[in-house]
Amino acid sequence: MKDENKPDLAGSKLREKSKKGEQTPPGILREEPGTPAPPARNKKKIILWLVVAAVCAVVFVVCAVQLAERGEEKRRQDELRQAAAAATAAPVPLPSATRTPAASPTPTAWPPIKEYQPNGREIDFDKLIAENPDVIGWLEVPGTDVDYPLVADEGNYYLTHDVYGGESVYGAIYLDESNKGDLQQPHLIIYGHNMKDGSMFAGLHKFEDKAFFDENRLVKIYTPEGRLDFEIFAAHARDDAYIPAVYGTEDKDGIARYLGGIAGTTDEKANLRMEGVTDEDAILTLSTCVRGEDEQRYVVEARYMGSRAG
Repeated sequence: MKDENKPDLAGSKLREKSKKGEQTPPGILREEPGTPAPPARNKKKIILWLVVAAVCAVVFVVCAVQLAERGEEKRRQDELRQAAAAATAAPVPLPSATRTPAASPTPTAWPPIKEYQPNGREIDFDKLIAENPDVIGWLEVPGTDVDYPLVADEGNYYLTHDVYGGESVYGAIYLDESNKGDLQQPHLIIYGHNMKDGSMFAGLHKFEDKAFFDENRLVKIYTPEGRLDFEIFAAHARDDAYIPAVYGTEDKDGIARYLGGIAGTTDEKANLRMEGVTDEDAILTLSTCVRGEDEQRYVVEARYMGSRAG
C-alpha cells in the first residue's frame, strides 16, 4: 500500500530532467503549455495538393484553348470542302475574250505559251479574290481529296496561315514565291502540308501506290482565265533542297538538270513515266512532307498538256 505522506521523488526527478532539456523516458507523457502544432508532413501534403491543383487548372485552360483553336481550324477546313463541292455545281462557258491570259515572262519560243481550256467548274473567283487578293486559282488532283484554292505566296506566309489569312497548322496550298504569282512560268512549284487527317496535300502520298499512279494522271489548275491541265509523269521522295535555288524556275538548262535528277532518283519506291518528257515541257511540282523524315519531301511531277487536254 502506497504511503501518501511519502515524497514523490520519481516525479520530482522527471520534472527536474524536463527543465534541463533531457528526454522524457518512453511511456511517460510530458505536459507542455499551448496547443501542439500539426505535424510538418501534413503541411507538405497540403502544399503538394495545392501545386497539383494549380497545374491541373493550367493544363485544363491550355487544352480548352487548343480545342477551341482546332475547332475553328476544322470549321475553316469544312468551309473549304463545301466550297470545293459547290465549285462542281455547273459548267461554265468559254472564258470571255476580254479576259486574256497574262503574258509569258520569257518572250521566246520556250516554254510554249499555255493555252487555257474551259474551266468546266463553277468557281466564284470574284468572291475568292475579294476575300483574299492572293488567290490566283484552284488546284484539283482527281482521285485524291486535293481540291483547294491556290494562293501566291511571299516569305512562306501560307505555311502557317490559311487561305483566309488566319493562323493555322493546316496552312494553305500555295505557289512558291519564286513564281511570283505567275502561272505562265516554265516550272511551277506548289506546296501543301501532309496533314494526319488526310487533308491538304496528304492525298499526294496515294501516288506511292503503283496501281494508283498508273490510273491517275491528271492535275488541273482552274483560273479566272480558264483551266491549265498537267499530266503526271513521276511521284517520288527527294531531299528538302530548295528547288528554285538549285535549279531555278525559268532556266531551260535548270529544268533539264532537274528532269535528269528525277530520272536518276535513288528512291526505290519511285513511280516514273518519263517517256517523251523533255526540257521543252513546262513542269509542275507538287511538294509535301514525309511524316517522320524532316529532310525528305514527297513530290508529284507533271508536265503541261496544253491543247492535248480533253
